[in-house]
Amino acid sequence: MGKFFSNVWTKRAVSILSPFYCVPFVYLSYLSVFYEMSMIKPVTICVLLSAIGVFALVTMLYSRKQILTIVSSLVMLPALLPAVLLYFGQ
Repeated sequence: MGKFFSNVWTKRAVSILSPFYCVPFVYLSYLSVFYEMSMIKPVTICVLLSAIGVFALVTMLYSRKQILTIVSSLVMLPALLPAVLLYFGQ
């Protein structure tokens, strides 16, 4: 099992998940700038996003040296800035 997880092709395959995690953050940033967002069930959304975040954290740490993961993490940093700045006011 250790050979499977140390294989570079396994890490490259897992790094394909990084852009699928990055795109919703860019979309969330777009929505937070141009629209007023309100959640119907905020506790459920928070638990769901936390679970997805932990899974993405594990996969991105596992494939941290792959180019797709690096690019996705660099895109997410400025994309999260408007969402964080605009939600601190509420």
